[in-house]
Amino acid sequence: MNATEQLRERARKLLLDGTVQVIIGYERPPDGGTAAAFITQPQDCNRLIFEDKCYANLSGYLLKPEVKALGKPGIVLKGCDSRAVNVLIREARLKREDFYAIGVECPGMDKVVCSWCEQHAPVGCDETIAADRPIAEAKPMVDPLKDKSAQERWQFWMDEFSRCIKCYACRQVCPICHCPRCIAEKNAPQWIDTSPHSRGNLKWNLIRAFHLAGRCVECGECERACPMGLPLMHLSISMKQMMREKFGAIPGMDAETLAALATFKESDEEDFFL
Repeated sequence: MNATEQLRERARKLLLDGTVQVIIGYERPPDGGTAAAFITQPQDCNRLIFEDKCYANLSGYLLKPEVKALGKPGIVLKGCDSRAVNVLIREARLKREDFYAIGVECPGMDKVVCSWCEQHAPVGCDETIAADRPIAEAKPMVDPLKDKSAQERWQFWMDEFSRCIKCYACRQVCPICHCPRCIAEKNAPQWIDTSPHSRGNLKWNLIRAFHLAGRCVECGECERACPMGLPLMHLSISMKQMMREKFGAIPGMDAETLAALATFKESDEEDFFL
């Protein structure tokens, strides 16, 4: 059986035996593509699919009150999704016993960010379905701005951020941006200008990047959701490389290890004080 068939069979069994009351997975909507599916009846499990266009990181749905109201969920998790769940558990937004995790080994979705993924196997799941096609070898992450001067990098990002319309789609789709009230919406004091101009756009995008440093699981949903096509993963590449070089940190590989920037070790380098 391929991954889709196995997923349907497992989901049907979990609903029938009462292990879960809803399955959060993927389905094909009438207009094509893929969308999140919320299956509550065993006979509807044939709607579930798993293919190279199952882009969405579903983990954020576990936080939604309307999803919690459906009962205990079983959720389909790719490698990056499972890491996001671990971050949410570590940050006390989820309890592991409150959901059932169905991991599906992801050979890579049809988007660029997947080409450098090194964690195709989900972590911390109750069960895992093996990939039904070959897993491509990860390509080295390349920061296209690495060899540019500081002025060139600054100009690149100012040009890119000038196109931002402050719609916050990047925040809304990100499972790690889970604050009940975002700093962007606070106006007493107002930390971020709300208008889409150079100052406000720069503040928003840089604050968000630093808030995700050592926490981002590189699912790429922020970049995919951006209506202006901002290369947001360029920031994530740089942050990931720095976190790995300085702290040996890969976010979300388990639910216990604190984020690199949320803890301190005596062996940490302190060259940033210089």
